[in-house]
Amino acid sequence: LAEQRKAAESEFEGVRAERALYAEQLGRLTEVLQGQAPAEPPAELRHTDPAEWTARKQEVIAYELQLAKVAGERQRVQEQMARDAEAKHAQYLASERDRLFEAFPDWATNRDKAQQDMNALRATGAEYGFSDTELDSVADHRAIRLLHDAMQYRKLKAEQSATKAKVQPKIAKAPVLTPGSTGKVGPKPTTDARRAQERLKSTGKLDDA
Repeated sequence: LAEQRKAAESEFEGVRAERALYAEQLGRLTEVLQGQAPAEPPAELRHTDPAEWTARKQEVIAYELQLAKVAGERQRVQEQMARDAEAKHAQYLASERDRLFEAFPDWATNRDKAQQDMNALRATGAEYGFSDTELDSVADHRAIRLLHDAMQYRKLKAEQSATKAKVQPKIAKAPVLTPGSTGKVGPKPTTDARRAQERLKSTGKLDDA
């Protein structure tokens, strides 16, 4: 099926190229015909030489018919080219939609989630200065994926900022440890009491006790 689709697209592109070339040739033919327009026969010739007047008038009529025919054919080809462009654009939109569903499978099965996510993406795009009209014109699935990544990044940064705001006051109240300290909070041992205990052990005197 993929090979058949590729072949059909290739054939379609060939037809479009031939049609564009045909339209270009019709435009050139129109320019050539406009440069060869016969002059209208003078009115007095109708009385002095009716046969000549009739012949020249027929040349003018034939020229106008030929020019109108080329113009009609040119318009027909241009309208067909416009329809081809619309069909190609519709095919492009369908292809991008399929790729978007491949990137976000939930969107294909859950329309509510898809709409919710798209609203969030629209809000993220507005944060970067994109208007609704500009966002509505986005069809490339890669641009939507980039916008989704930007939304996830902004969400993560907001969560980190909120966590930092909660932790920062606690950090400010925490005791500052000096080098060599154990980090344990409590009464420091008195050096004089320790010396007195050592003296009591060595002398055993009641006064030292």
